[in-house]
Amino acid sequence: MKLNNCSRPLCFAFAVLAVVIPIRCGQAQTRETTSIRTHEDLFHALIRAEVGGPAQIQILCATNRHLVTSTLWTWLRNRAAMLATGGDPNQTVRPFRTALQVAQVLQDHGMIATGHLALARKLMELGNLEEAISNLSMSCSHFSQAGLKHDVQFVYSQLSHASFLSQKYANARTYADKSLQLTESLKQEEEPRGAWPEEYGAAIALSVLAHLSLREGRYADAIDKLEEALELFETLDVSLPIFGRHITETLDSLGDAHALIGDYRWALVYLERALTKARVNSFSRQESGVLLRLGSLYLKREDYEKAEDYFSRSFQVASEVSDPRQTSLALLSLGVVALRQDQVDRALPRLRRSLELAQELKDIDSIILARQNLSGVYVAWGKLEKALDEVVLSEELARTSSDLLRTAEVAWWKAEIYRRLGRNNDAIVQAGVSLSIANEHRLDRLSHLALVTLAQAHLAENRPEAAEAILRKALDRLEELRGAIPGDILQQQLFFGKRVFAHHLLIDLLLKANRIGEALTYAERAKARVLLDHLYNGRTSSNAVMTATEKAEEQRLNRELGALGRHLPNDARLSDLATRLKDKRRQYSLFRDVLQTVHPELTLQPIVPSPLEPDNLRQLLPDSRTALLEFVVTDGQLLLFVITRRTKDGEPELRVYPTTIARDDLTRQVTRFQWLISNRHPSFHAEARALYDLLLKPAENQLKGSTSWCIVPDDLLWNVPFQALEPRDLRYLIEDVAISYAPSLSVLDEISWREPRGATSFLAFGNPSPKTKSATAQLNQAKPPLVFESLPEAETEVQTIGNQFGPQRSAVFIGALAKEAVFKAGAANYSVIHFATHGVLDNANPLYSYLALADGDGEDGLLEAREVLEMDLCADLVVLSACETARGRIGAGEGVIGMTWAFLAAGARSAVVSQWAVKSGTSSRQMISFYKHLRAGAGKTEALRQASLEMLRGNQVTHPFYWASFVVMGADR
Repeated sequence: MKLNNCSRPLCFAFAVLAVVIPIRCGQAQTRETTSIRTHEDLFHALIRAEVGGPAQIQILCATNRHLVTSTLWTWLRNRAAMLATGGDPNQTVRPFRTALQVAQVLQDHGMIATGHLALARKLMELGNLEEAISNLSMSCSHFSQAGLKHDVQFVYSQLSHASFLSQKYANARTYADKSLQLTESLKQEEEPRGAWPEEYGAAIALSVLAHLSLREGRYADAIDKLEEALELFETLDVSLPIFGRHITETLDSLGDAHALIGDYRWALVYLERALTKARVNSFSRQESGVLLRLGSLYLKREDYEKAEDYFSRSFQVASEVSDPRQTSLALLSLGVVALRQDQVDRALPRLRRSLELAQELKDIDSIILARQNLSGVYVAWGKLEKALDEVVLSEELARTSSDLLRTAEVAWWKAEIYRRLGRNNDAIVQAGVSLSIANEHRLDRLSHLALVTLAQAHLAENRPEAAEAILRKALDRLEELRGAIPGDILQQQLFFGKRVFAHHLLIDLLLKANRIGEALTYAERAKARVLLDHLYNGRTSSNAVMTATEKAEEQRLNRELGALGRHLPNDARLSDLATRLKDKRRQYSLFRDVLQTVHPELTLQPIVPSPLEPDNLRQLLPDSRTALLEFVVTDGQLLLFVITRRTKDGEPELRVYPTTIARDDLTRQVTRFQWLISNRHPSFHAEARALYDLLLKPAENQLKGSTSWCIVPDDLLWNVPFQALEPRDLRYLIEDVAISYAPSLSVLDEISWREPRGATSFLAFGNPSPKTKSATAQLNQAKPPLVFESLPEAETEVQTIGNQFGPQRSAVFIGALAKEAVFKAGAANYSVIHFATHGVLDNANPLYSYLALADGDGEDGLLEAREVLEMDLCADLVVLSACETARGRIGAGEGVIGMTWAFLAAGARSAVVSQWAVKSGTSSRQMISFYKHLRAGAGKTEALRQASLEMLRGNQVTHPFYWASFVVMGADR
């Protein structure tokens, strides 16, 4: 279910009139007066009489008619403006009513109109929309009788706004059109100016029409009108700086509108501007709303952590300012986030409370969303009929409010429930309704969802041809959506990863039709897509396009990130360190998102992998001894695609081996084996045999005779050290086969076509240590991840390997000389780069995983994955002789995101990395042996295999923990 709020209140701000109060105001309010002789006496008497109500005001005015003048009215009007904020809402309204009564006694149409207008605006602020509209109508009538057309134009804009807020949309359009029509006609007439610039009324009318267009799905029109309104507000604010709230909310609405059409980049730009404006001016209600929209944006990108963070802050701000509508929406949003993560117990109370508040406020849009998501709770519980009841109620409300967006969303969700109930033909009808609206109004995300549901319904009705055609459309729509997702690789992966299910459906359909080649093509389209985008597009350095201001801002954020990352434990603020670090990373992420929008050249253009043609496969299969193995893990099935060269003609042969197994069962088996190996447990042999039989044994006949395999894992299979599996008792797979890994065959193909530089130059960093005393103190006293033991074996490792290359072709840096700055300055000039260092994995934020180097020359000594991504490397090989450098977040549709991913994306053709924490001494011996075989002419995979076998057969470190950790990722040659 989709969370949008395109019909939220516009909450326009109003300027405060200058206040002129009689000099003795404070004294007169506290003394008793027995007679009224002056204007001032009557002024204070009227103030005291307000408690008694309109009748007492009327009596005072009647008995003192000679003192009821325009001066008295001006004093009362200004007093009302001064008391308009704070205190009891009823008390803030009374002064406006008093001023209006005095104007009516004077029978001055201009004063009466102004009084009705001021009272109406106060009533709108308090949410009393019906009475506000009544007063605005009276104001319009009296301004017309007074011949004040400029003021009539402004009141029309207020009527359009109030009608919109009260959900009288036809009236809102009528009044907005009248306001704009009068604006145009006034340009041709010599009329006296009104109290408000007609540009102000025009901007409000345009904003109302824009929000009506949003409701009707005419997003381009809405954006045009909002941009026109923004220009008017900003122009007005230059000469009279009171329009900040309008500017904030118009920016907010522009962000919302761009998000609705899937243009998330510009949505972020506008929302970030709105948030800055709200915070600088302390517009708390507006800040809450913008935070809500930002959270909604991240929710659409499937980034639940960021979404919940924004929604929680929106809820906090809304609660502080006692804004029930924003509170209701924030609760609703938090409920949606919990529901999307299958946390039904957390979602339910939030959704119920949100529905209660929405019903109290008579907020139809929020009621629809709350009921729609409550139906999701019932679906999670398996109560599909109850879920359908909630959706039907939502459908009726959406139809009544003529909200096309909500109608389309509800229709899709109703189709999904029908499908789960087995009412597939009903599902097809409802999905068609949703799809029709989504296509007409460019709602690509909703279109994709409706297409997938439609395909599933056709599959259930045994219509494979129709389902296949629909799924192809759904995946084409997904490719269009990928191009609009801003942010780092995690943002892009999270969005794409939630949608690989459609690929799996199509793969299954194609395999049932025995179209194996097409099935493999779609398997490839579900893997390592962001990495392929990086490799295909090349790398544009941010520094090359950023302005001086942007560079300064990035440097500031990086400094603050570094300071938070190594906070001392005796700091009194350490308890909130994680929160502040998380917030700073969020700020940096937002900065990078906006940077990509401002500088489009930094945005990767999505690439759709081409089918692997015979030429591509010949490049990847140099001989009959090589095999390619690609896995696909679905909810109930494990697929293994195997490509080898036929012995007769040398042409590629593709076969597929399906195995039925539940994902949970596969997860348990893989997790146990990986734990046994990485913890040096002796009882791992049975699991090694069982996993081999499950994963590889079905393809044994085709793989017979092949001695070099490149494996493309999927999902949790990235945690499997295939080299440690046992095809026979007490015989490891590595004894028969050299194994390398690749994120996808398309990525491997892209890498393999690049000309290798050859292993001729060597850059190495060993046992780095902090260069400055301050960095030493911080590292030694910081949190446990930053406490690094010395690695003397690493020094021996890099020096020994450097000697193999010779002094003219190697550069080896040790200790305080092994600086991050040295790496960044020289890495592009070397074909082999080697790190014998500590490495720290940040599984929650893998782009913040790092290698520990020495600080100095403006660098903090922590080489993060996000920094590597900014580089342009030409290395044939990067060796990360550090702990867990092959690991990271396993992202559906992308593979392992971490240090290895970053080096491949930066241009390295291959990497040797570790799958778990390794011992420095044994890893050094293995690396020295690896380079010995590599320099002797072996390929990377075979060189690592020989080094591993030497350890295995040395009878000292035979457990796979010692020799199976390191793997080759990428091209073998």
